Amino acid sequence: MAPVLPLLFLLSVLFPKAPAVSPVELTICSPFDPGQGLGGWSFGGAEYVAVDEDEGRGANSIRLGDKLGPVSYGMAPQVYRGNWQIFNGNGLIEFDLKIESANPTDTLLVEYNTIELSGPGGKAVVKAQNIDILQAVGQWHRLQFSVSPEAWVMQNGNWEALLNNVTQIRVTLEYIYGMETVWFDNFCVWNSPASSSVEPTADADIAVFPNPSGSRRITIEHKNGQALDRVSLFDLSGRRVLFVSQIGTPQYQLDCRELPAGTYILQVERTGLLTAHKVILL
Repeated sequence: MAPVLPLLFLLSVLFPKAPAVSPVELTICSPFDPGQGLGGWSFGGAEYVAVDEDEGRGANSIRLGDKLGPVSYGMAPQVYRGNWQIFNGNGLIEFDLKIESANPTDTLLVEYNTIELSGPGGKAVVKAQNIDILQAVGQWHRLQFSVSPEAWVMQNGNWEALLNNVTQIRVTLEYIYGMETVWFDNFCVWNSPASSSVEPTADADIAVFPNPSGSRRITIEHKNGQALDRVSLFDLSGRRVLFVSQIGTPQYQLDCRELPAGTYILQVERTGLLTAHKVILL
């Protein structure tokens, strides 16, 4: 019988074992850094579109001014188009958003989809949760959407065929009934958790306690003693359920005992700055 080891050695030389293949990581981002301008994006439906050097989750952001009639939107550039199978099931779309409404009593636009992907294989849409939009009023907030079929609604075609060739990415950038200004920054598509940046916390100058609240009384306090102007409480459908104006003191207790238990968004306005905080009533 021929020796076995020489034969195995010969086979290993002729047919070497393929090296282990690491998962491919891909991140595509539009940070709108200085010198990038609009970063290849096109925008429509707005009164004006400008690069804002004073606002952003980074050096710059895009600022859109609302106008009556059309809904403002952004169209992603060529770098985002093509085969999206690398993102399928484990990818994420995220972007930073800030909204300032001309009238704090205005309610949400809830009928429009936030992102639309389309191509020869079909069209899919996804809508932001109202809680995410409310938390972006007056402060920066990060919206995130999973690139997985269960998160999206197919309007035509099928998911797999669509991801084979995505030719258009449309982002809605209008969220309020009435006039508002919207800031847009750091639109990214990635397939590795290590690629995602950390979501910063809300305005640290505002304390909201107790939260959760078993008594359904919420104390709102500005830590540096600045007077609060107005507070609003919204349910998750975007409906304002409490509103107090002309507070004039750095601390106020909001009585929510008439409201059912659940999660709400508290908006606090002081010296022209509007911030949002998630609160839970037990």
